[in-house]
Amino acid sequence: LSERFTAEALTQELDLPAASVPEGAVTDIELVVGRLTEVDLAPGEVILARRLIDPNVVSGDGRQGVALDEDKVLMAIPAQDLLTKVKIYKPGDHIDIMFSLDFPTTRGVASSTEDNKTELSSFYTLQNVEIVGLTGLLNPAPTTGEKVDPAAGVPDALLVTLNAQDALTVKYLIDSGGTIDTVLRAPGVERPFEPDPVDYDYVIKRYKIPYEQGR
Repeated sequence: LSERFTAEALTQELDLPAASVPEGAVTDIELVVGRLTEVDLAPGEVILARRLIDPNVVSGDGRQGVALDEDKVLMAIPAQDLLTKVKIYKPGDHIDIMFSLDFPTTRGVASSTEDNKTELSSFYTLQNVEIVGLTGLLNPAPTTGEKVDPAAGVPDALLVTLNAQDALTVKYLIDSGGTIDTVLRAPGVERPFEPDPVDYDYVIKRYKIPYEQGR
């Protein structure tokens, strides 16, 4: 399968003789963005509806169709973050993944159990990750007059494609008890951000919070 169509890669208007426009030609750019084709297209070629594939369609057996590169794996990230819970995300959005995790304040030093203190740190983990699907959105629409459950339609997980090392890293952080969160990128922004990890000392220094030495 080809890569997803983006708005930047499409031309919405082409002046063609009516007789040369093939049957099933797509005229609305919104029907193309985010979809795939089964065949490679030449520049300027008219896009036909029958050649488009929705990578997020769910088949009769409940399996979700997702385009997957041979060097990546599909991973489901638990929907623990607030943006997912308030139903902001949709397939095709690009997100950054962050974690907060307790780290030991001393490493490699034998100490008693009482001395095994930890300190919370928050850090950027992965950047510019595309959401290829969401699970838990298959609840039927409420009928007229039916009370709407605020939790209805909230995704259970975000489906993302990662390389194997990144997927294993995310698994380790989750299994270690880390708290996951995500943020939404503006459309088309792919540049890396360079935030510093945030811990107790960072907050103290940044906001010049007075504290007693040794606390």
